[in-house]
Amino acid sequence: MAHVRQSLATHDPLAADTGGGLAGTLQAAVRPSFDDAQAALLWADAEIASVFNHPVWWRSAIEAFGSGRELRVLEIRHGDRLVALWPFWVKRLGAKEAFAVILEPVGARVTDYCRPLLRRGYNVADLVQRLIAAAANTLSADTIMLLPKLPDDINAVSRLSLIGQEAGLLALLAARPCPTMQLPDRYVELEQRWTKSHRGDLRRQIKRLETAGRLELWTAQSRIDVAASLSRLYAMHIANWRTRIGFSEFERGPMAGFINQLAIGLPLELIHASELRICGVAIASHFGFRERGSLLWYKPTFDVAWGNYGPGKVQIALAAQAAIAEGLRELDFMQGTESYKLQWTSLTKPTTTYAVARRITYPLWAWNTKIRKLSCEFRF
Repeated sequence: MAHVRQSLATHDPLAADTGGGLAGTLQAAVRPSFDDAQAALLWADAEIASVFNHPVWWRSAIEAFGSGRELRVLEIRHGDRLVALWPFWVKRLGAKEAFAVILEPVGARVTDYCRPLLRRGYNVADLVQRLIAAAANTLSADTIMLLPKLPDDINAVSRLSLIGQEAGLLALLAARPCPTMQLPDRYVELEQRWTKSHRGDLRRQIKRLETAGRLELWTAQSRIDVAASLSRLYAMHIANWRTRIGFSEFERGPMAGFINQLAIGLPLELIHASELRICGVAIASHFGFRERGSLLWYKPTFDVAWGNYGPGKVQIALAAQAAIAEGLRELDFMQGTESYKLQWTSLTKPTTTYAVARRITYPLWAWNTKIRKLSCEFRF
């Protein structure tokens, strides 16, 4: 384990020359908690400030899903300055996963792109490698480190393969595609990219809905709007799932609390909540995000009573049209290749999931990676 357990306080010429003249070494540490205020300051000066690495996201996940879980917060400091932060938690699984202990980023199950917070001006690949090495230092004989849904900018973690080879760690990677609809300058150009049948069906459903009354896409403009739309979204989602003889994630468990905390705490400009309405009445709803030129499609649903009119499909079309008018460049469906997503686009963004463990963990690691096919990735 010499290469993984090496001192992380090595001299870094790039870091020494950046960050307002700070000189010295980068120091990594693993702490049992993270400071929300310091994390917020780092987010404001991050290389990539995302919804999914905002301190409110992590805090909301901890409060909703992390009761009783041990936190291992990875930090890197340059002198007194915090330059990298990535909170992990320890998740203990049951018999199906052979009682594996999983070390993963906080909220990984509900996060579509897992990335740390990295301060602008520092070498991204180097900071990521240091963070992962710090986490690997804590691995015990019954623990698998799961690094899921890493986007390309963090998958400078092709460095992970080096950690595995040089340090004698087990490492497995799996690809996770995210369907993404690129948005042109005009909606008519977007329509031409769809299949003739999809385009025709969409126009037909829009006409049918228009005969029922005034059709519009409503978008929340305030936190009061967002809260009101969420109550309608939950009601629609629950009714929809009950018709399938199932249970909505908003009916049981902490998911509604998690979303409510995001709606309260995230910067309002990052939140995108919209409804498809007929004569002012919502028949489809979506709660998602807006960031860096993208509309992130996170939690959609529709009124089951209008199911034969394709309200979810129509909402996506009108949301894409509005996004083009707003100057956004893509509608990102994120994790999962559900058939409805692939109707809109054949383009995908790659993400990579790694499962890493010490060699002594091989039986447990093999069971979860080869037999269970990383089902641990989908456990709350």
